[in-house]
Amino acid sequence: FIPTDLQQLIHEYIWLSYHAVRANNKSFNVNIQENYETDIPHLNIIPQDLSRAVINLMNNACYAVFAKAKKASDVPYHPTIKINVWREGNEVKILIEDNGIGMPDEVLEKLFTPFFTTKPVGEGTGLGLSLTKSIIENKHKGKIEVESSVGEYTRFIISLPINPGP
Repeated sequence: FIPTDLQQLIHEYIWLSYHAVRANNKSFNVNIQENYETDIPHLNIIPQDLSRAVINLMNNACYAVFAKAKKASDVPYHPTIKINVWREGNEVKILIEDNGIGMPDEVLEKLFTPFFTTKPVGEGTGLGLSLTKSIIENKHKGKIEVESSVGEYTRFIISLPINPGP
């Protein structure tokens, strides 16, 4: 655990994920809206683990908006991913929300189960979200919540204690 500027870490890995997805598919594009509160203290975190969680969530958000963009529709679609970081009491909240394909309740129930994936064979191992949950909840004593509506959005909210320590 080392004191870390959470906003800098999140910003860096959001864009790392985006550029990795773009490198694999030149037609991919998304509007990324970042909103960081200015009074967030440095948090004692394991940067390499938390960055992995951010990449996993961002990769999934990119996948969701790209999947929706590929579907033919008469309605104009503007793929968007929102990143918000704010302080709430003794916690820092991180929101990663996309306006992609969304998930039904039966998928949400299994979402953090190891090896569960909705992606086609070869596109996902089903380990990203189970690892993300472990990083947030077990290693950092935080919490991860998810909300989703089919065809509309998926929203992950991470809560991290400000002074968890090792």
